Amino acid sequence: MNLRPYQQEAVDNLRAAFKSAFRAPVLQLPTGGGKTIIFCHIAQSAAAKGNNVLILVHRRELIIQTSKALARLDLEHGVMAPGYKKNNAAIQVASVQALARRLSIIDFYPSLIIIDEAHHAVASTWDKILLHYDKAKLLGVTATPERLDGKGLEEHFDLLVKGPTVKFLIQNSFLSNLKVYTLPFALSRSLIKIKNKDFDLEESVQSLEDAGINGDAISEYTKRCPNKPAIVFCCNIRHAKQMADRFIKAGYKAAALVSKGVGPVERAQMIEDLGNGNLDVITSIDIISEGTDIPVVTTAILLRPTESLTIYLQQVGRVLRPAPDKEFAFIIDCVGNVQKHGMPQQDRDWSLEGTPKKDKSPSVFTCQSCYAVFERESSEWPVICPYCGHEHWPEEKPQEKPNVVLNVDLVEVEENENITTQHDRRKLIAKATCLEDFIEIGKLMGYKPGWAHIAWKERKAKISQAEWKPPAKPVKYRKFNMSEIMKQAGIPEPPWVK
Repeated sequence: MNLRPYQQEAVDNLRAAFKSAFRAPVLQLPTGGGKTIIFCHIAQSAAAKGNNVLILVHRRELIIQTSKALARLDLEHGVMAPGYKKNNAAIQVASVQALARRLSIIDFYPSLIIIDEAHHAVASTWDKILLHYDKAKLLGVTATPERLDGKGLEEHFDLLVKGPTVKFLIQNSFLSNLKVYTLPFALSRSLIKIKNKDFDLEESVQSLEDAGINGDAISEYTKRCPNKPAIVFCCNIRHAKQMADRFIKAGYKAAALVSKGVGPVERAQMIEDLGNGNLDVITSIDIISEGTDIPVVTTAILLRPTESLTIYLQQVGRVLRPAPDKEFAFIIDCVGNVQKHGMPQQDRDWSLEGTPKKDKSPSVFTCQSCYAVFERESSEWPVICPYCGHEHWPEEKPQEKPNVVLNVDLVEVEENENITTQHDRRKLIAKATCLEDFIEIGKLMGYKPGWAHIAWKERKAKISQAEWKPPAKPVKYRKFNMSEIMKQAGIPEPPWVK
């Protein structure tokens, strides 16, 4: 097996870690860097020395992918998952869920456990397996060595081995160059409530619909890279199916790859069809976010807002793999994830302790001419867009009533139209003081009529809470005066009181 230089360096570093008495190192390598090749090479070496190796994965698609990678290396292996026959090979690929149920009847004892997508290894199902095989050495591999909530992996791993950066892999043609675009009006994230440390998905779907962003995503795809193989990352199953139907109505070949109602054979066929041109677009949730290798995919359309750096990087990483005739990967961010987490190629200081609470905000800049997003290299002005060459100077104070028309297709926006930033929009909403204000803002932003009434209802509730004051303490009995107490408590006198 011929490894790339950085892959061989990663193997050497992991071997040195085990020799230095570390029991559980984790390898961080960007998506598309070849993690599967590396751990298959390590599994091959371990099996050649008479050791049993267990490779743990958490989805059927990853079982198939890992099994194919081992087969290409002519490595005999078994698969512990529903539908596969048992064999006694030294290398076993196991579904985490299936293995956890069978631990009491399985007589396979590994010397080395390799955990693919190791940022999931903190879940209880994984814990059960790792406690059962507490004598085995561990090797984790992941592009994002932290949990979905930003916490670290130090509970199970004792050393972080870092591979090359995304920027290095792009510069050396191991990953594709990329272009990132956003919308003139992205999703207003501040209006969506947080649930389980991330945005509420049901509310996110409604917010996307109210703001007309679902339709804008299709317009941007048509404008930037029509008919190029694309993955649309949605919020939930209903959202994924709706978006697939919308792409079909727009003239594209699309399908929803979801967990319910779509069997494994049909899923595999969808992925194959996206690669061979029988499909233009696949809409999905998280099934295709991790591990799925489709190098020909050119475009990622982000329609799920997330506070998780891990989810964001796993999604955008799907389109960075190089392929013949693939000049650029396109990322169309409709929900402000790039502004939150930074560019995919931004250097990050990974650690087993997770993301620092006070992390430095990413230095990204959005061109107000072509709406490309790029890293701002310095604080000097002007900022010149590397895509269209537009020069940006410090913005003047935003207008209170911006002259903007949002009920037009994004592709047809005129150059002279004054389209405000997300900051302008939030400021405009904050100044609204009555239902009529919200109705006018809704018209300016292209929202559905019901948005104004919902927003005004929420505003009134906040105003009531802010202005409410507890009643004044009652005066002593001998000075009792009902009118005075009502006045102190801010309670108006009834109309029948003279």
